[in-house]
Amino acid sequence: MPWRTVKNKVDCGVFTMRHMETNMGQPISKWKPGLHKESKIQQTTLEKLRQRYVHQMLTSKINMLKAMVLDLAKNISKYGTHSAYGSCILGYANNLQNLKRILMIVYEEV
Repeated sequence: MPWRTVKNKVDCGVFTMRHMETNMGQPISKWKPGLHKESKIQQTTLEKLRQRYVHQMLTSKINMLKAMVLDLAKNISKYGTHSAYGSCILGYANNLQNLKRILMIVYEEV
Protein backbone atom coordinates (compact mmCIF):
# COMPACT_ATOMS: atom_id res chain seq x y z
CA MET A 1 0.00 0.00 0.00
CA PRO A 2 1.68 3.20 -1.14
CA TRP A 3 -0.01 5.28 1.60
CA ARG A 4 1.74 3.46 4.45
CA THR A 5 3.40 5.83 6.89
CA VAL A 6 6.60 5.86 8.89
CA LYS A 7 6.24 9.11 10.82
CA ASN A 8 2.48 9.28 11.37
CA LYS A 9 1.65 7.32 14.51
CA VAL A 10 -1.69 8.93 15.37
CA ASP A 11 -4.04 8.48 12.42
CA CYS A 12 -4.49 4.71 12.50
CA GLY A 13 -8.21 5.17 13.25
CA VAL A 14 -8.69 7.46 10.24
CA PHE A 15 -6.87 4.97 8.01
CA THR A 16 -9.01 2.14 9.40
CA MET A 17 -12.25 4.05 8.79
CA ARG A 18 -11.19 4.88 5.23
CA HIS A 19 -10.18 1.27 4.58
CA MET A 20 -13.55 -0.01 5.81
CA GLU A 21 -15.37 2.65 3.81
CA THR A 22 -13.63 1.96 0.48
CA ASN A 23 -12.58 -1.69 0.40
CA MET A 24 -15.18 -3.84 -1.28
CA GLY A 25 -13.06 -6.99 -1.54
CA GLN A 26 -11.26 -5.98 -4.71
CA PRO A 27 -7.56 -6.81 -5.20
CA ILE A 28 -5.16 -4.23 -3.72
CA SER A 29 -3.99 -3.38 -7.23
CA LYS A 30 -7.53 -2.18 -8.09
CA TRP A 31 -8.37 -0.62 -4.72
CA LYS A 32 -8.51 3.18 -4.81
CA PRO A 33 -9.04 4.49 -1.27
CA GLY A 34 -8.06 8.06 -2.20
CA LEU A 35 -5.06 8.09 0.13
CA HIS A 36 -1.64 9.47 -0.79
CA LYS A 37 1.97 8.71 0.11
CA GLU A 38 3.17 10.25 3.38
CA SER A 39 3.29 13.97 2.59
CA LYS A 40 1.54 17.29 3.15
CA ILE A 41 -1.15 16.12 0.71
CA GLN A 42 -1.73 13.03 2.86
CA GLN A 43 -1.99 15.20 5.99
CA THR A 44 -4.58 17.43 4.30
CA THR A 45 -6.57 14.39 3.15
CA LEU A 46 -6.46 12.85 6.64
CA GLU A 47 -7.62 16.12 8.23
CA LYS A 48 -10.61 16.31 5.87
CA LEU A 49 -11.48 12.66 6.55
CA ARG A 50 -11.12 13.18 10.30
CA GLN A 51 -13.49 16.15 10.13
CA ARG A 52 -16.02 14.17 8.08
CA TYR A 53 -15.93 11.16 10.42
CA VAL A 54 -16.22 13.30 13.55
CA HIS A 55 -19.15 15.20 12.02
CA GLN A 56 -20.90 11.94 11.15
CA MET A 57 -20.43 10.57 14.67
CA LEU A 58 -21.40 13.75 16.53
CA THR A 59 -24.52 14.38 14.44
CA SER A 60 -25.64 10.77 14.25
CA LYS A 61 -29.24 10.17 15.29
CA ILE A 62 -28.02 7.56 17.81
CA ASN A 63 -25.67 10.02 19.56
CA MET A 64 -27.42 10.71 22.86
CA LEU A 65 -25.54 14.02 23.18
CA LYS A 66 -26.37 15.23 19.64
CA ALA A 67 -28.60 18.09 20.80
CA MET A 68 -25.89 19.36 23.13
CA VAL A 69 -23.25 19.15 20.39
CA LEU A 70 -25.45 20.99 17.87
CA ASP A 71 -26.36 23.66 20.41
CA LEU A 72 -22.70 24.21 21.23
CA ALA A 73 -21.81 24.43 17.53
CA LYS A 74 -24.66 26.91 16.94
CA ASN A 75 -23.46 29.14 19.78
CA ILE A 76 -19.86 29.04 18.60
CA SER A 77 -21.00 29.85 15.07
CA LYS A 78 -23.24 32.66 16.32
CA TYR A 79 -20.55 34.40 18.36
CA GLY A 80 -17.54 33.28 16.34
CA THR A 81 -15.11 33.44 19.22
CA HIS A 82 -13.38 31.08 21.58
CA SER A 83 -14.83 33.05 24.49
CA ALA A 84 -18.27 32.00 23.28
CA TYR A 85 -17.02 28.44 23.33
CA GLY A 86 -15.85 28.91 26.90
CA SER A 87 -19.15 30.39 28.03
CA CYS A 88 -21.05 27.55 26.33
CA ILE A 89 -18.87 25.00 28.08
CA LEU A 90 -19.48 26.73 31.41
CA GLY A 91 -23.20 26.67 30.72
CA TYR A 92 -23.04 22.94 30.07
CA ALA A 93 -20.84 22.43 33.11
CA ASN A 94 -23.74 23.77 35.16
CA ASN A 95 -25.73 20.90 33.70
CA LEU A 96 -23.06 18.35 34.55
CA GLN A 97 -25.49 16.27 36.58
CA ASN A 98 -27.64 15.72 33.47
CA LEU A 99 -24.58 14.69 31.50
CA LYS A 100 -23.55 12.26 34.24
CA ARG A 101 -27.04 10.72 34.18
CA ILE A 102 -26.90 10.33 30.40
CA LEU A 103 -23.47 8.71 30.57
CA MET A 104 -24.62 6.33 33.30
CA ILE A 105 -27.54 5.26 31.09
CA VAL A 106 -25.16 4.71 28.17
CA TYR A 107 -22.76 2.63 30.26
CA GLU A 108 -25.57 0.58 31.77
CA GLU A 109 -26.81 -0.33 28.28
CA VAL A 110 -23.38 -1.39 27.01
